[in-house]
Amino acid sequence: MDETKDLSNQEGSPDQVIFFAPELLQAAQQKQQQRQDRLSALQDAAESGDAAAILELAQYYLEPEDGRPRDAARGFSLLSRLPPDQPAGRYYLSYCYDSGLGVEADKEKALSLLCEAADADFPPALCTLGVLYESGEGVEKDLEKAVALYRRAAEQDYPQGICNLAVMYHGGLGVPQDREKGAALFARAAELRLPRAQQLLGICYEFGEGTPVDLDKARRLYEEAARQDYPEAICALGVLLFHGKGVERDRERAYALFLRAAEMGLPRAQYFTARCLDDGEGAAQDPEAAFEWYQRAAESGYPDAMFYAGACCAGRGDREGAARWWQRGAEAGNVRAMAHLGVCYEAGRGVEEDMDRAVALYRQAAEAGGAEGQCDLGVLYRFGVGVEQDDEAAVRLFEQAAAQGFPRAQYFLGLHCEAGRGVEKDRERAAQLYRRAAEQGYPDGLRALGVCYEHGIGVEQSDERALSLYAQAAERNDPRALVFLGNLYHEGRGTGKDPELEEADLPKAADCYRRAAELDDAEGQFRYAYALYQGEGVAQDFKAAYLWFEKAARQDHATACNNLGMMLRYGEGCEQNERQAADWFRRGADLGSASAAKHLSEMYEKGLGVAKDAQQAEEWARRAEELSGGRKSGDPIVETKKRKRSTYWLVRAGADFFALLCYFSGLIAFDGELDTSMIVTMAIHAGFCAMFLVVLSKTERPFVEEKRRRLRRVLHFCAAGVLLTVAAAITSVLLDAGMMDLTDGWNVLWLVLLAVLALVRAHRNKVKT
Repeated sequence: MDETKDLSNQEGSPDQVIFFAPELLQAAQQKQQQRQDRLSALQDAAESGDAAAILELAQYYLEPEDGRPRDAARGFSLLSRLPPDQPAGRYYLSYCYDSGLGVEADKEKALSLLCEAADADFPPALCTLGVLYESGEGVEKDLEKAVALYRRAAEQDYPQGICNLAVMYHGGLGVPQDREKGAALFARAAELRLPRAQQLLGICYEFGEGTPVDLDKARRLYEEAARQDYPEAICALGVLLFHGKGVERDRERAYALFLRAAEMGLPRAQYFTARCLDDGEGAAQDPEAAFEWYQRAAESGYPDAMFYAGACCAGRGDREGAARWWQRGAEAGNVRAMAHLGVCYEAGRGVEEDMDRAVALYRQAAEAGGAEGQCDLGVLYRFGVGVEQDDEAAVRLFEQAAAQGFPRAQYFLGLHCEAGRGVEKDRERAAQLYRRAAEQGYPDGLRALGVCYEHGIGVEQSDERALSLYAQAAERNDPRALVFLGNLYHEGRGTGKDPELEEADLPKAADCYRRAAELDDAEGQFRYAYALYQGEGVAQDFKAAYLWFEKAARQDHATACNNLGMMLRYGEGCEQNERQAADWFRRGADLGSASAAKHLSEMYEKGLGVAKDAQQAEEWARRAEELSGGRKSGDPIVETKKRKRSTYWLVRAGADFFALLCYFSGLIAFDGELDTSMIVTMAIHAGFCAMFLVVLSKTERPFVEEKRRRLRRVLHFCAAGVLLTVAAAITSVLLDAGMMDLTDGWNVLWLVLLAVLALVRAHRNKVKT
């Protein structure tokens, strides 16, 4: 039956009529009549001066049930009629003055009335006054006096007094800590069915505080308190089910319990509800709903929720909102909020950049035992940012955070152990630290351990193991791991159990470099550009190579600066621009590239893109030698150009050979002294070979400097003009004389073909402006 259904406009059709059992109607009427009779009896007794009736009737008006409106004025009026020797009356009058119910609020009057009730040993008054002395609210804080008050209430078997006294013994507040006595007192109050005592005794059994660990007892105590709708117990039972602690794990039921307690206003349950929705554990993932619950818990003062509310804001791109929540979390003592707020101040995210404030927050979090704060402060000491550089201080902080299992700290501590900075050099320990970070899926730890295996640092060398670790880090989008993985594929290492059967996998290598490049990693951009330039694992594409070299160069990748300069110098994948080429060579040289310095020396020597300057040329040549340490430059693009130049001239020689063979074969064929069909076939084949090699030479043609290209263009135009003039003259003379035969036509045809070839080469040497 839908009890909320509106019956006021129902028609009288038989299928829409709702029938009520007469027995139910009669029972409801009897219950209502009993309430009315009870109220009438109370009113009559109160009129006759019955103190108990007056008190009960006052409570009826002050704390209404069944949705009745509160009548605070009438309740206060009734309480005022009670004689001063009625402690319960003084207690409830104190409540009225404290809350402003039926009378103007008066804290001093409320305290005075409360003390009168407590002096009469009224248990609720004893407990309430004890809480005030425990918290220092309205009175001077005095834990020993609070204990004395709770004890007096407990001696009267008042459950809340027993429970409060147990809390004092459990925490060592106002008495020497005695958790066993605290647990015994919790048990005594729990037997009196106080849900708070049942929940706190459950905690004792869950964690072995004053009792042996007994998860089954803890569960049963939580369930008993939950049946009485005690939100803390509902939430605690949810935690057991969520983690499968002493019970079969059931995250769906855990979420239902968290939600139930959250809707009752418990901040801790609101936080756990948000976590379930945020992570999709026990409930469908719902970031929006999660954020709402985080905010509700945070507004209720739950510090962990403040941190996550800030994290949600950061994820949404709301840096100011994130900083505000983390500020509140830091003020509430959340060490993670302190560390993240420090990052905001360090990077100027959502707040004005303030390095001193960042250092202070990291230090505050570190001193409070926060692993993130310890690690962040350690990083500052490692690099000397915001503090004086101090490897030993950095190591101390990394040690503290690593001991808590914080993977980033384990990684940095490993770096110090590997290099012997601030700590004794110990490569085996470094590898162990990287392993601990890697086991938590930390990308830097996976990559660092991979480096150890690749080079045999602190572990037995294994390319196969290195490749596996790089791949795991690459799955987490670690750009450097992608580059290292690409290098192994490029070299064919770690790809098989038998090293002799391993082969390079250039497409996989190029794909790794591409992924790293797209993650804005300069080395990945450089290597992917080179793969495109060489056509290694991908289709050769000079334009794309130029763009990726430029991206890497703008991130100060020295070799990319050099290669970009080479492409601009020769117009590969871009318009030729020798001035820009010289600028990139200079930038690469300043970044430490010997090849760039060498090429800049050549530019000054020849006056390409810069004013010709022998002194500058000599100076940059000396700089190149210093940077290379006297070693021969291994510039890959230069080596490629040398190979291209050699290949080009070989192809050109082959084309010229087959062209001459075709020409002379034609002459012999037209002479008619040998087998004509065989000679013609040879000429045709030779001609096709020559054309193929001419086309091939275009793809292998080395790039020529602008000045030489201008000169070659002029020479080719002149040659074409001369050849066409000679061909025209020969044709004119022979036709006039009537002496032109097939041999003469063949010669003229070749002169024209050579002229066309010269024109094509003149066009190919066109200089773009």
